[in-house]
Amino acid sequence: MSRFLKLSNRIINTACIKQISFDKALEKYSIQVGSLSVRGQFIMGSGFIQTYDSNIYATKKEHPESYATIEKYYNSVTCVTNDKN
Repeated sequence: MSRFLKLSNRIINTACIKQISFDKALEKYSIQVGSLSVRGQFIMGSGFIQTYDSNIYATKKEHPESYATIEKYYNSVTCVTNDKN
């Protein structure tokens, strides 16, 4: 499996994908991509940490190439479960 997902207008590192959602009614895939970098500052034991996430979506009607690419990737991922068939 490739480490990158090439869409019509961007390339996504698959290690950055946090979640893929599929809306059957709208025929729409949504990908939540997280940043690998963290920013923040601490002073005297208190402070903050900040990360940046972005959402990418593709619909079958408006983005057919990207939709097909995401669908192929989505269907290729195998999940580990405790269910016995």
